Amino acid sequence: LLLAYILSIPLGILSAVTHRSWSDRIVSVKLFALYSFPAMFLGVLLRNYLATDLKWFPVSKFESADHADMTVVEQTWDVAHHMALPLATLTLGSLAYFSRYMKAGLMEIIRADFVRTARAKGLSEFVVVMRHAVRNSLIPIVTLLGASLPAIIGGAVIVEFIFEIPGMGFLGYEAAIRKDFSI
Repeated sequence: LLLAYILSIPLGILSAVTHRSWSDRIVSVKLFALYSFPAMFLGVLLRNYLATDLKWFPVSKFESADHADMTVVEQTWDVAHHMALPLATLTLGSLAYFSRYMKAGLMEIIRADFVRTARAKGLSEFVVVMRHAVRNSLIPIVTLLGASLPAIIGGAVIVEFIFEIPGMGFLGYEAAIRKDFSI
């Protein structure tokens, strides 16, 4: 969720500032293409192509078999290498949603009177957008945090199943299959 916010806010700002330009259209098409893939399909696609075919990433768990014998730096790299595909699966789907929300909020704020006043004072466009408009357009996007938590948890169940990660979602899935009501 944090990674999705970190990536989508600048993308939304770029789309709003360059509204109806080629860069806005390219970013929008790519983001909506990512948004159209369900997390389950995207995870399977990433796993089959990047982990199985190209063997760039490990397929399952969060650490290698020789993880205990590694140095701290190697252990950190090992965990990050194992987390790359699950994080990408969970992050890429929400990028379009958050960035479009950021763009819409910023487009509305840019037309506000106080932004026009800041421009009339002679402030540069960068200062007007970043100091005045972005600050005020971040308020609605922060409210999405609470609404997106259930989607991230639901997506985590799917991602844990696809990448064979022993987490709470995978435990819940196995309990549902076994009809273990106590879990």
